[in-house]
Amino acid sequence: LYTFFVNETTTPDAGFIGELATSYLQNGTGIKLMIRRLLTSAQFQEQSNYFTRYSWPVEFVVRSMKENGWNGFSLGSTLSPLVSMGQELLEPPNVAGWVL
Repeated sequence: LYTFFVNETTTPDAGFIGELATSYLQNGTGIKLMIRRLLTSAQFQEQSNYFTRYSWPVEFVVRSMKENGWNGFSLGSTLSPLVSMGQELLEPPNVAGWVL
């Protein structure tokens, strides 16, 4: 979750990950409080973590649909930009997936 929400390019601090794991286990493996802890942490808001999350083309397409509303979008109109970017949904070039 740290990699998904905060930073994909560096290894997170083991102490902080330990805190998140403790929160997760102390709350009966409930994820809600752990995510709250992550999103309100100093690490999440550190300026050095800005722009360190890579977004795949499918994320850009879905984000634009959500921000502009779902009206007028069909599966075809959603998949077309992905194919144009060489990122056909569920059709990676090989078992390794797409190259970053």
